[in-house]
Amino acid sequence: MLESWFFADPAALDRLGVKARPGLSPPADPEQFQTDDPTYDKDDCTDCTAWLSIIDPKKRKNACPEWDRLDRQRHPKAYLAWLMKDPGNKRCSRYRETTDGAQALSALDWQAALVNAGHCAYMRALVFDLSQGLAVPLPWLNNSAHPALTEYRHPGNVLRNL
Repeated sequence: MLESWFFADPAALDRLGVKARPGLSPPADPEQFQTDDPTYDKDDCTDCTAWLSIIDPKKRKNACPEWDRLDRQRHPKAYLAWLMKDPGNKRCSRYRETTDGAQALSALDWQAALVNAGHCAYMRALVFDLSQGLAVPLPWLNNSAHPALTEYRHPGNVLRNL
């Protein structure tokens, strides 16, 4: 999930207006996302007043808070939605992937997000591929870490991540 990359850029959450600081478990590689936030773990959505006021069960199910799920600790979008919690919103969060996520991605500081050579291997492979394909050298980019799933298997101008 692209939302995991927002946890790699130190300023991305600030740009989204997130006041709380996230708790992530080691390893702190955002692409191996795991929260360590007891308050988040215990949130049962009972203070999501707008969502709870939806009478129609089908509409309530379709509007449930993003973090109302199993294995929420490994879900960066759910955690980001919780960090931007708004009980008066029918989805109990002001985070919207299509607007907030797009804005955060467009403002992402790729160099800052990739400062740790051992983190964000998929992001690193994508940025490296774009750098190669567009013939734009990025001297700060360390391509040493990338997962086997992103190894080149087809010759030519194919992005290995897509």
